[in-house]
This record gives sequence, structure tokens and C-alpha cells, in this order.
Amino acid sequence: MEVDYIIAGSGIAGCTLAAELHLRGCKLAMFSIQDKNSSSRIAAGLINPIVPKRVIPAWNAEFIFPAIENYYRQLELLTKDTFYDSMPMIQIHGSENEFHQWKIQSEKKDMQPFLRSFPPGRIHGIEASFGYCEVNFCGRLDVLKFCESMENLMMQRHHFHHSLVDYNQIIFESNFVKYGNLKAKGMVFCEGTSIENNPFFSNIPVNKSWGDILEISVSQHPDPGIIFKQKHWCISKTNGNFLCGSNFLLEEGNKEDVELKSEEILNSVTKWFPVKSLISSVRGARPVMPDRRPVMGRHPHFPALMVYNGLGTRGCSLSTWLSPLLADHITLNSELPEEVRVERFPFHSK
Repeated sequence: MEVDYIIAGSGIAGCTLAAELHLRGCKLAMFSIQDKNSSSRIAAGLINPIVPKRVIPAWNAEFIFPAIENYYRQLELLTKDTFYDSMPMIQIHGSENEFHQWKIQSEKKDMQPFLRSFPPGRIHGIEASFGYCEVNFCGRLDVLKFCESMENLMMQRHHFHHSLVDYNQIIFESNFVKYGNLKAKGMVFCEGTSIENNPFFSNIPVNKSWGDILEISVSQHPDPGIIFKQKHWCISKTNGNFLCGSNFLLEEGNKEDVELKSEEILNSVTKWFPVKSLISSVRGARPVMPDRRPVMGRHPHFPALMVYNGLGTRGCSLSTWLSPLLADHITLNSELPEEVRVERFPFHSK
């Protein structure tokens, strides 16, 4: 059976790329085991245009973030589902120095579209003793619901296989790739941290970072249409509970470490409102590149094989820009931005 492209993986990278190729009229096959513990499936889906440590815009924030809501609204129309909520973020300052740092940055020209600084006071029932900033172009993608909606689209309109790709079964034939009974123009690996097992892209130095996401119930409900943030953040779910997190850990840690880091997050949240109970705590691994830039493009020796990886903590925002670019590269052979090209990592000879 002939298809245009095979996609390995149904996380945020694979699903947004599948949507883009679908909209370009391509016939697709997707392979995934639908692991609900994958980084995409447990991600909170937070959209935030600010790098908080230095209080600067995220990479290419000026054109990525104003377009995010419309991007996901179009995919909601495509899938006939809802999974994106646009909402402001309230960055609550923890010290006077922090207030001044954010205020100074908010007055810079490149930050004015994103930040508004406010003096100490109460905001949505929370005491901001050192002031706060309102951050624009924020929101939340229900990543699990989005991925499931795209998988349903693949099942209805294309081909979905509940399995992983077996690298040993890939056969190259002229300008095509064969896999099982499928023949395609190309195969795109959107495997997240699992790419470390991929022999074709073993040159890519994917690192892992871990993060904790907690689901809590609260006895005094904050405004569900607001993202509250200081060192950690809290955001509402559609079921009435709240998600809070996260952290950036370089090691997976053990059970005791998970409990300790979860307690740190809970302590941050209880400064704002009383927590009734901890419902769940999950720790997931994110694929992160050493230079903090995603990686995408064709294999130099096997051009029918492509990779799309390393979206990291900003996958829900970066994918809205990069997936259309990659889809154009795949179908029209257009150029990819130099910063994300796979060629920046030397390949071994054949």
C-alpha cells in the first residue's frame, strides 16, 4: 500500500506535523504505542512567551506567540474538538529585587507586547506583596486531548498502527522507503527521548531533563481563567482540579526525590490558596538539545528518513511554527532555519 509519508510517534511533534501534512493533501501512516506516560501526554501544555530567569522573550517569541491561539483554533476545527484555552498569566513577584527586574524589563520595547507591570496589591484574591506582572499571549493546550484528537483523525482519514517502528524492517528502494506493506516517499521520526535508540540518528546528542507535574484539588478556588506563577505555576483543568509544577531536573531521581520536589511545588502553591489534597504526581522526561534548539531535517545518506525532535519545554509553542516549516520542507523542499537543521550534528559515514 502506498502512502506519502510515515510518521513515527504521536506526541506534540508527530501530531502537529501530521496535521500540517494532512492539510497539504498528503496520505499518511502513523506508528505509535500511545504511551500515556510520555512527555507529551503528561505535559501541562503551558504557553508562556517569557524566559523567567532572565526575563527576556523566548526564542522568536515576537512572531510565534501572537499566532498560537489561531493555530490551535484551526486544528480544533480540523478535528472537531476543543483543546486550547487562551488566558493571561499573573507573574507574582517574590521580592523587591524581582519586582524591579521585571518592571525594568517590561519597559523595554521588545517586551512591551508581552508584559505589564503592577505595584503591590491583591490580584484575583491573591496577595502580591511585591507586585506582579501580567503576561500576554499565554494559554494552555490540553496535550493529551489534542494528541488523542489527532490520532482519531489518523484512524478515520489515514492509517494508524498501534506499534513502534522496527528499525531493522526499514527497506530503502530508489527514492522510497518500504516498511511492512507500506511504501512511502519518506519516514519522519518524531520519537522524543526514544530517539536515543534510533540507529539512523545516533549522532544527535539528545539529553533528557525531568519535570514534575502535580494535580491537586483546592478548598478555595482561584480564578480558573488565570495562570498563576512565581517560581512554580498553577493552572486549572476542565474537571475542576488544578495542575501545578514544574521543575527542570537533570536526573530522574528516586521515589524520595520525587516526594521532596513535589513538596516544594505544593509549598509554593499553598502560599496562594489552600490545597485540599494531592491527587497525583508524575515525573516525565523531555528531549532537550545541548544548544536548546530543536532538530529537524533529512538524513544525509538516507534522504527518505527525516527527524523532528528536541522541542523540550516549549514544544506546544515551537511546534506551531516549526511543524508548518517542516511540512513545507518535506513537500516543497523549502529551506529550514539554520539553527534547527540536523546537519549541525556531524553524521557518521555510511
